[in-house]
Amino acid sequence: MQTFKFHRAETHLFNDQQVNLVYNQELYQPFIERIFDVESFAHQIKLKEKSFNQSSRDRLQKAIVEQYASIQRSTATTENINALSDSNTFTITTGHQLSLFTGPLYFIVKILHVIKMCQELKEKYPENNFVPVYWMASEDHDFEEIQSCNLFNQKVTWNSDQVGPVGRFDLNGFEEVTEKLKELFSNQTDSEVCKVIDLYTGKNYAEATKSLVNALFSSYGLVIVHGDDISLKKAFAPVVAKELKEQFSYQAVSKTNVDLKKNGVKIQVNPRGINLFYIEKGTRSRIVNEEGVFQIEGVGRFDLTDLLKLLEDHPERFSPNVVLRPVYQELTLPNLVYVGGGGEISYWLQLKGVFDAIDIPYPLIQVRNSILWIDKGTYGKLAKY
Repeated sequence: MQTFKFHRAETHLFNDQQVNLVYNQELYQPFIERIFDVESFAHQIKLKEKSFNQSSRDRLQKAIVEQYASIQRSTATTENINALSDSNTFTITTGHQLSLFTGPLYFIVKILHVIKMCQELKEKYPENNFVPVYWMASEDHDFEEIQSCNLFNQKVTWNSDQVGPVGRFDLNGFEEVTEKLKELFSNQTDSEVCKVIDLYTGKNYAEATKSLVNALFSSYGLVIVHGDDISLKKAFAPVVAKELKEQFSYQAVSKTNVDLKKNGVKIQVNPRGINLFYIEKGTRSRIVNEEGVFQIEGVGRFDLTDLLKLLEDHPERFSPNVVLRPVYQELTLPNLVYVGGGGEISYWLQLKGVFDAIDIPYPLIQVRNSILWIDKGTYGKLAKY
C-alpha cells in the first residue's frame, strides 16, 4: 500500500480556520488553555492531577466495569480499565454518534488517532499511563443522521419509527440490515467481515455499537464510555443544577462568541438559554425557561424547586446538548486532549468560558487526521487520466 502526506492547505479541502487549528493554534490562544504540542502535556497532566481526585477515578472505573459486564474484554482493555484508578493514568478521547456499522471512514480514523497518540505519549512520558477512549454520543436524537451506511455504491438503511435518544433504541427489525449487508458479501461467505456483522447485537443500539467497536479495537486497549449512565449523571448533577439556576453556559458562550467574531472566527454553534434536554419515555425534549417557569414539551411545566427535586431523584433524565456535553465528558474523565473533526474542534473554541465557570480544566484540542482511501481500481483510473 502506498501512502502520501499533504499539508492541509495544499488540498483546498479545508477552510483557513480548520487549517489554522492544525498548524497555527497560537492564533486562538485567548480561547484555549494551551497550544497543542507534545510539551503542553506536562502542563495538562498537572492540571488534571489537581482536579480529578481518587473518588472520581473510582466512580469512573466502577461505571465502566458495569458497562462492560456483557462484553468480552481484551487483556489490553482490561488493563487500561484497571489503570484508571491510578493517579498517573490519563485519557485521550474522541467521540462520535452511533453511526450504522461505523458509517463514514472518519469514525474509524478518529479512534485510530487517539490510539496512536497514546502510544506516542507513553514514549514521551513513560512514568504515566495513557488510555484511548471512545465516548459514545448515545443520547443524540437525530436518527436520520446515523440510520444509513454506504457500501459498494449501495445505501443500506435501518428503518425504525422509534424516537428519542438513539442509544436507547431496541433492535427490532434490525435483521433486515444485517441480511442486506451479508448479501453484499455473498460471494465471500467465509470473510472476516461476516463475523463482524454478527457482532452487531445487544439489547439496544448503544450496546450493538459498543460490541462492534470493541471487536475492532479492543486489542489496542480502547475503552468505550457510555455517557447515558446513572452514576456518571449523578456526578454531573451539580453542573445541571447550576445551569437550571443561572443559565451560566449561555452567558459564557455568548460572551466568547462576541470576542471570536472580532477575531474573524466562524461561530459553529449558538447556545440555548438552557443547554439541556430532558429524557423520558422515548423522548428527548428541550428544557425552556419561560419567565421562571420551566417548560418541557410533552412532560409539563415546573418551577425551579420541583425541577431540582426531579434532578435529585432522576439525574439520568437530564441530558447535555452540544454546549454542555464536552463539560460532562471532561468532568467524567481524567482527560488531557480531545480529538475531533475540523468543525467539531471549531466549536470547542467557544467553550472555555463554560469550563472556567465551573472550574474544570479545559483540555488540549486537536483536529483528527484526514484520510482518503483510494482502491486499486480507482487508482488505475486516476493514473490513466
